[in-house]
Amino acid sequence: MLKKYLAQISLICLMMTGTHLLGNNSNAPLLIRQIKLDKKSFNPTNKEEVTLSFYIDKKSQVSVMIYNFIGHLVRTYDIKIEKPGEYHVRWDGKRDDGQYAGGNVFLYTIEINNDGQQIIYNKAEETGGILKRIKNFDLNKSNGEIHYVLPQACMIRLRSGINDVMLVDTIYDWEPRVAGRHEFKWNGYDSKGLINMIEHPNLYLELTCYTLPHNTIITSGKKWPYIKTPGKKTESITESPWARNSSKYLHYRHHPEECHEPKFDITFPGHKVDELGRPVLSGLSKVRVEIDPDDLRFMMNDRYEIMLYVDSVFLFEMEDGTSPFTFNWNVDSYKKGPHVITVNVMSYADHIGSLSKQIMIGDNQDD
Repeated sequence: MLKKYLAQISLICLMMTGTHLLGNNSNAPLLIRQIKLDKKSFNPTNKEEVTLSFYIDKKSQVSVMIYNFIGHLVRTYDIKIEKPGEYHVRWDGKRDDGQYAGGNVFLYTIEINNDGQQIIYNKAEETGGILKRIKNFDLNKSNGEIHYVLPQACMIRLRSGINDVMLVDTIYDWEPRVAGRHEFKWNGYDSKGLINMIEHPNLYLELTCYTLPHNTIITSGKKWPYIKTPGKKTESITESPWARNSSKYLHYRHHPEECHEPKFDITFPGHKVDELGRPVLSGLSKVRVEIDPDDLRFMMNDRYEIMLYVDSVFLFEMEDGTSPFTFNWNVDSYKKGPHVITVNVMSYADHIGSLSKQIMIGDNQDD
């Protein structure tokens, strides 16, 4: 009776560990254990490799498959297991055809087959796409250092703004980071160097992260563009091995090639520029906003708003954005001299582009 009780306790403990075990006899369930990577991330362009290890104690046919972030299969390793032991797969960051795989976030799955039994190891459903609270997020205004701690590997986005109303800059636009403590030095300005954010009394910083699956591989160095694998049918995002179902965080469900802040330009038709290249405005002046053609399609699908600010003060909002959009702005009430105009283009799917430009307000077009 005691032996039976201890056996039950041992089984419960194994189940609680979350490991997948392979039994030694032919009737044992087809499982796997001790799955690990030898490093959190690696740089393929420096000829580095990452090693995936796993232990199998049953004769099997194993396939390790590596997918990029948009769900395309980029590398396959087929291994015939003849005897128990630890096995290793080394990946150099390249596809089956020898080219570098696109992107810098990848997912590996392990498929095991034996006598008609099959299991697939993939932790995307349980561990990926979960919005997480950031721990110890802190800005040291004296030196611009930002510190934060991630509970597991995540995609992060860091935005700076004023009063949680005007977005000034997206410092990180959904970039992968490994688990643990991170720090970097911020210069405190917007991307154009026009607005000193770090000294603004109403500075607002927003760091958002969602989890990457436990079976994620992150590469550093150059981010190669996505290339569709020859002969492979493009998978829908919702059906990919990344498990991007409706229960996941909004941006994890977005198509990665379209999940970024939109790019656009601000021009001032009909106006001259001064010796520093700044538009010189007077009277009724035109401000034109035009979204990058590559981003316009998905922005139109989401719908978007356009907001204008002058010297960080709200000026105008158009709720149903169009591109190009022209705003007629009477500048006569503004003090002559330099000013900064900031435009936010905000989609209903939480993509917000921001751009600031310096202008001059003069007496007339000839100033």
